[in-house]
Amino acid sequence: MVIMTVPYMNKEVYMRYYETMVVFKYDLPEKSIDEVASKIEATIKEESGEILKAENWNKKTLSYKIDKDEYGIYRLWHYKSGEDAPDRLDKYFRITDGIIRFQTILMYKKDINLYEGKTEEPESENTAETEET
Repeated sequence: MVIMTVPYMNKEVYMRYYETMVVFKYDLPEKSIDEVASKIEATIKEESGEILKAENWNKKTLSYKIDKDEYGIYRLWHYKSGEDAPDRLDKYFRITDGIIRFQTILMYKKDINLYEGKTEEPESENTAETEET
């Protein structure tokens, strides 16, 4: 976890790594989806966050129908931000038309290590053998 001082708030913020997946209605125009995506990215940056990866997965078949829709347009963001960003995004997703589903989770440690440039050291098998003798 990274601690960062936010200038406009004059307080320290714990930076965490999040992953947000949003599913849009498949019949929305690309322009509308891009506007929502830019609002999401702006919200993350307002919280002194940093977008690590943004992916457009395009149109995919849903596992089950949601509001009579069989398809959805998927977007994924990996980002580092303060604790308030997911709550603000959640509120925004709930009032925005055209969003079928959304989910924000904390990223796994192995995924965080990829962004921080760390590699996990594998446990040595020799240590178990030497303890037995």
